[in-house]
Amino acid sequence: VSEVPSSSSTAQATSAVIQVETNVLNETTASQAVTLTTQIVDVNGNVVATGAPLTQTVAPMTPGNFPSSPTPMFSQQITVNNPTLWYPNSSVYGTPYLYTVNHIVSVNGVAVDAAQSALGIRTITWNTNYPIFNGHPMNLWGGSGRYDYPGLGSSVPEEQQWRDLSLLAAEGGNIYRPGHSTSSEEFVNAADAYGIMIDQPS
Repeated sequence: VSEVPSSSSTAQATSAVIQVETNVLNETTASQAVTLTTQIVDVNGNVVATGAPLTQTVAPMTPGNFPSSPTPMFSQQITVNNPTLWYPNSSVYGTPYLYTVNHIVSVNGVAVDAAQSALGIRTITWNTNYPIFNGHPMNLWGGSGRYDYPGLGSSVPEEQQWRDLSLLAAEGGNIYRPGHSTSSEEFVNAADAYGIMIDQPS
């Protein structure tokens, strides 16, 4: 399973519509009819929403048939009722609450693979003065860094990236600019968990 990060297409206190996109890699030598089941799970392990199972035939993996375009193999919209919304660190309106999305792949009724991805349900807009999270304008405070570990360059271990952002969050920070190169997937995951926005360089 190659999950594509899920996003909320609409998010309100009463209901959120989640766009979930998933790719499946067939490592066998024959085409397989695969069924994808998608679950959204809260922090207590409760399944709060499940997408209708989707089935399609997936050809064996070759250099030419794995999706290399933005179009995913499976695309679903799943409604979460009364969601807990994600807010940046130090917000008076809420916390950086993360759900888990389970992508479960079955063949002939038997689960053969699964993957998980994190999901923060939020709506972010901007005006000329503030970023607006779920209808609430907020100030963002933080810092920046650029190759803070000269001996490692861009090869900073995942646990160190999490530690750096945990220190920023502990000081009340909620935004970070990572120098002149975009952030790793591990850094983005840590930022989502700690409620830190990333000012990605272009």
